[in-house]
Amino acid sequence: MEHYSVTGMSCAACSSRVEKAVSKVDGVTECTVSLLTNSMTVEGTAAPEAIIQAVKDAGYEQGKDFMIAMDAASSEWKGEKKGEYVLPKSGTKFTSEELIEHWKKLVEKYPIISIEDALDAMALSTEL
Repeated sequence: MEHYSVTGMSCAACSSRVEKAVSKVDGVTECTVSLLTNSMTVEGTAAPEAIIQAVKDAGYEQGKDFMIAMDAASSEWKGEKKGEYVLPKSGTKFTSEELIEHWKKLVEKYPIISIEDALDAMALSTEL
């Protein structure tokens, strides 16, 4: 599940337009937009690029009108070794340091303002 902050919506029709646009993206299984909280929650396997493009097509500017807040749930990605993470969709394996670099690249590429549960605290404490 990914959380996006979408500002600039002033009416129910605005939030509905964004919700409909994102819901049409391949891989999106559920999209909920809240005008009250200026937020959007997206579930599924859709690529961030496709979701961002759908919001742009609905009339909102990346980095200005919408940002991404992710709940990575990396504590659920435990690999076979201590401090190893395995991405659930791709199967890619990372150490803590490699995962930090992965997050850094995503933040540089997308308008991400928050990554919740980016590392497993227990795995990290045993590596130090």
